Amino acid sequence: MLELFTGDEAWDMIRKVNEFNDEPGENQEYVLAKFHVKVHEVENEPFDLNHAQFDAVSSGGNTYDDYISVSRLEPDLWNEMYEGAEREGYTYFLIDKDDENPLAAFQRCSDAEVWFELR
Repeated sequence: MLELFTGDEAWDMIRKVNEFNDEPGENQEYVLAKFHVKVHEVENEPFDLNHAQFDAVSSGGNTYDDYISVSRLEPDLWNEMYEGAEREGYTYFLIDKDDENPLAAFQRCSDAEVWFELR
C-alpha cells in the first residue's frame, strides 16, 4: 500500500471526480487506498486485478459487505495483468467512523491472502 486517505479527505477526492458518487452514510466514511501490484507468477493469464478482490474487515472481525462503486477515480486499480506486469491504482472501502482498527484483505481465504491496516 502506497497511500491512504480517510474521512473528509477521501470523500472530497471521490466527490471531485464524479458528483454522482454516493455520499457515505451518517456514521460511515470512505477509505481510499493506493496500491502498487506486481505479478510475479500467475497460474491463469490474464490475472484480473479488481476491487472485488479486496475486503474491508472491522476490528470486531466482521466483513463490511455493502456493495459500493466509485467511478472515475484515477488511477484505477482494475487491470488485466500478465506475469511481470505492474499496476498502481486506488481501491476504496466504506467503513464505520468509530472503527478503530479496520483492515483490508487482498484475496481473502486464498494462498495469496495479504492484510493491510486502514488507519
